Amino acid sequence: MSRLVSRASDAEALVEQGLETFQSGAGDAEKALDLFVRATKVPGATEDELRAAVYNSACAYVKLKRWKEACAQIEKAINDYDVKLVVALRDPDLGPLRDRREWVELLGRVSGGIGNDGYAKLRAEASSPFQFVRLFLFGGLSAGAALGGIVSTARLVAAFGGAYDLQESAQTFGINVACLAVLGFLFKRELDSRQKNISQAAKEEELAQLQVCVSRDGERAVPISAFRGMYRPIIIAGSKGQVKKSMAKAATYAPMFTKRGIVVIPVVLNETDLDEKIQLLKEDASFGGKGFGSPAAEAAGASSSSSKPSEKWKLLPHDVDEWRDWIGKLGIDAEGATTEVYAQIQLDGIVRSSGQGPPPFEKLISDIAELDSVVTKFGDGRGYGGK
Repeated sequence: MSRLVSRASDAEALVEQGLETFQSGAGDAEKALDLFVRATKVPGATEDELRAAVYNSACAYVKLKRWKEACAQIEKAINDYDVKLVVALRDPDLGPLRDRREWVELLGRVSGGIGNDGYAKLRAEASSPFQFVRLFLFGGLSAGAALGGIVSTARLVAAFGGAYDLQESAQTFGINVACLAVLGFLFKRELDSRQKNISQAAKEEELAQLQVCVSRDGERAVPISAFRGMYRPIIIAGSKGQVKKSMAKAATYAPMFTKRGIVVIPVVLNETDLDEKIQLLKEDASFGGKGFGSPAAEAAGASSSSSKPSEKWKLLPHDVDEWRDWIGKLGIDAEGATTEVYAQIQLDGIVRSSGQGPPPFEKLISDIAELDSVVTKFGDGRGYGGK
């Protein structure tokens, strides 16, 4: 909470009262919020008083879990009242908000913050640190070759009239054209590579915004970016049957997942599972209607679920539609998907490997270093095993 007020006034009194209410043992955030809002409406309130009222109202909104309103007030405090972003980054009252996707989106709108596009460009530059230098070099040389080509073209035309030596002029023209072709090719290749890196980084930043459930009731969700530096997610996407089979196989590797900080996120793109339907029909015919949906089957399912081992290595997507949209950008039809895909993410959020079909768990485990290994500490496992 911020006490950015400077003189006794009605607005200051309301802010002080709001702070006392918020920080009291009961911590009535709703009442404190009302006081902060009233302070913003006091005629003649100073900028310091308005700054304190707006910023502290954001803290109250966070406590009430009204994330969008909190972000709107923080944006106003930073952009309109010159509150430093570092204040919001360090304030413990804003801690729950900083774990959410709304916070990451806010950073792209406030002064001093960096949005997804900015992060994507920075990550692209980091993946190829000398690419900008090469672009500048090849671009400058290409421009010089183009200028030389124009001059040599005019000289060649004049040489046909006898003004210059024709052979020498033709040779100079050919050299300039060849240089321009080579340098232009190199420049375009670097430019295409840069665009590809930015596009890949943008997809990774979009992935970082996707949320997973971190509570049993599914109410609390955090973006994948919150796990950077702690976990290496493996995303499995496909039909219900494909994901079910891959998850069953993944369960056998759970102890090795723990050592490597691996968590698995299953994304069902298509609920239809023909194999499961056929099996259920067979069971229904064989056991006198005690198949799927019968009380006996439900009781059996409840019994088996209660005895399931811990599945801390598994995280469930919060908004499956958002996950499906992201998977669709990989070229997979989320509506009628028949091809299973996987993607493995490193500690720093980089997509280390991906492909079609079920995840090759044996290879992934052999390629991914354990969390306490030297490889992880000095490079997050990038390059370890190769992509």
